[in-house]
Amino acid sequence: MSKRTQSSTNFGVQFRSSFPSFILNLLMTFLVWLYGLAIFIPLSSLVSSPLSLTPIVSSIFFVATIYFLVRAVLDGKRAVDSYVQIAPSKSQSRLLVIRNGGYGGLVLLAGIAVIPLSWWIHPVFGGITLVGIVVVGMFFATPLIQRAVERLASQRKQSK
Repeated sequence: MSKRTQSSTNFGVQFRSSFPSFILNLLMTFLVWLYGLAIFIPLSSLVSSPLSLTPIVSSIFFVATIYFLVRAVLDGKRAVDSYVQIAPSKSQSRLLVIRNGGYGGLVLLAGIAVIPLSWWIHPVFGGITLVGIVVVGMFFATPLIQRAVERLASQRKQSK
């Protein structure tokens, strides 16, 4: 067995082991997020007390969601990296697009999970989180936008 085939097999095994745990952690993140936003945070806003319980309950669910989200993002990154290693390398730019698209999707999932909970803690915290997610997302989206512009330019040259 050649070295390339052996490393592809190792990355294939790594992909098959990290993708299911990514899905499992993503589902756990979704369940914690859903119970927090749909049940516990609205209930905490109905309780009448001198101290507002909503930011406290939101913080608890924020930490629980972050715990599962970090595990899901790490497994997702491992899955994306191993998929790029086993994918047939037709061109280096295609692999770059796959990698950055996967990372951008992970950032998008993290933003969807974190922003609503951080908004319940405090609106300023939610706004700061939104700006951070947009900046990190644009960092990963820049190569994708560059690739799309290059493709459009090459199609325009071919049509002339």
